[in-house]
Amino acid sequence: MNLHEKCLLRYLQNPDELSYSTEILKVNNFILEKKFILENITNGSMTKPFNTEQ
Repeated sequence: MNLHEKCLLRYLQNPDELSYSTEILKVNNFILEKKFILENITNGSMTKPFNTEQ
């Protein structure tokens, strides 16, 4: 069972704890985003997503 499934199960068992489950998922997503960025920087595969014209 992954974290999202655990949070959903927790919410279904304790609906009053929706904000707690939501915060756990937000923190998890933040960590995954940072991990993705770091992995791509270390692999050198990050590319500039847009052009900056001034």
